[in-house]
Amino acid sequence: MVDVVLLWFAALPDTSQAAIIASLVTLGGAIVAAIAGFVGAYVTHRGNEGRLKKQLAYDRQQRRIERRAEVVAELYSKLVELRRAASDFVRWYSSVDEGSKKRYLEQLWRAADAFDGHFGRNRIYIDRAICNSIDTFGDALSKATSMLAGFVRDAGTIELPDEQVFKEWEKALDILERDVPAISSALETSFRALLDMEAEA
Repeated sequence: MVDVVLLWFAALPDTSQAAIIASLVTLGGAIVAAIAGFVGAYVTHRGNEGRLKKQLAYDRQQRRIERRAEVVAELYSKLVELRRAASDFVRWYSSVDEGSKKRYLEQLWRAADAFDGHFGRNRIYIDRAICNSIDTFGDALSKATSMLAGFVRDAGTIELPDEQVFKEWEKALDILERDVPAISSALETSFRALLDMEAEA
């Protein structure tokens, strides 16, 4: 079959042979160009796909960092509110009337509920060490203020010696001055670390 084609080609005039050769070269060039274009498009697609995957992973990481920063900021805000409410209740306990004590206690309960609710819902975003510190702080604050809260709640029905009330008041004050600053500092450090990661990413 090849012999027949070669004989036919040899019988053609030189201009026809040149035209056929040019056509075959052009067709071959077009096929090579098409293959090169396909390979180029495939490589570009694969490269874009890889870049897209990296961009999506980066975007997900950024959203997690931003969400965690929001949670830490809100938690810190609620800690400041709780600290203020507890401080007001404890610091003024010995110098205000029973009505004021009840108002301070109600503010403390609202602040504690807001803090505990936010912390409980978002605990997963907070470092374990900070979670443990917050748990310890919550237990200590509860222990410190529960006696004073009981004194306010049961005022008029029980008589307590001033020394016992003063001792509980000092204990609550000590917890506020020792534990709250450590937790506040840990949260500030965590929040700052998130901001640094966000700037580097």
